[in-house]
Amino acid sequence: MNITFMDGISITISSMTIVLLTLALIAVVLSSFKVLFKENKKEEVKPVTTNTVIDDNDEEERLVACLTASIMAGNGKLNPNLHIRSIKRVK
Repeated sequence: MNITFMDGISITISSMTIVLLTLALIAVVLSSFKVLFKENKKEEVKPVTTNTVIDDNDEEERLVACLTASIMAGNGKLNPNLHIRSIKRVK
């Protein structure tokens, strides 16, 4: 049995088409999982008020206030990208 060059090209193109269609089908199935299994959790974010007075000249207290505000803002998200584990003074 002899396979010509043109037969080899047609086999290659048909094989690549089958692989491309299979990968596209897998991508559609995986993206449909996001829609089908989407969790509709809407947690109400409650504003937190404190009675702390911040001196305008103290840069460290401003930094701590900004970090605290970012932590409080991230509590409403399911997977916030920011995780502050500790705050240490660097001299």
